[in-house]
Amino acid sequence: MGIFNDAKNFLAGLTVRAEASHILIKGTDAEAEQKIKAIKEEIGNDVTKFAEAATQHSDCPSGRQGGSLGEFGRYSMVPEFDKVVFNEEVGVVHGPIRTSFGFHLIFIERRSDSI
Repeated sequence: MGIFNDAKNFLAGLTVRAEASHILIKGTDAEAEQKIKAIKEEIGNDVTKFAEAATQHSDCPSGRQGGSLGEFGRYSMVPEFDKVVFNEEVGVVHGPIRTSFGFHLIFIERRSDSI
């Protein structure tokens, strides 16, 4: 039964959807990390401030939409990002999270499981 439960859990995981926004500061050096930490300190968990900061500071094209990445499924993002979005608390700012793209702040707007 173990393999069937594993397969069921894997397939169930594919149905989980999330909507999130992020702020990306490209680079993996101390300067990029300090910049993202300063942004986090400035915005706290305020979604309006988050969107404004994304527009002003994010190095990702999504910054033009307040950092919104829209809705997406598990395994759509790099593993470090995916781990946060699908496991951490909804409605708060998480990070800094380091990925191969740089440092991120992530705001999870909602997450749902359709099974």
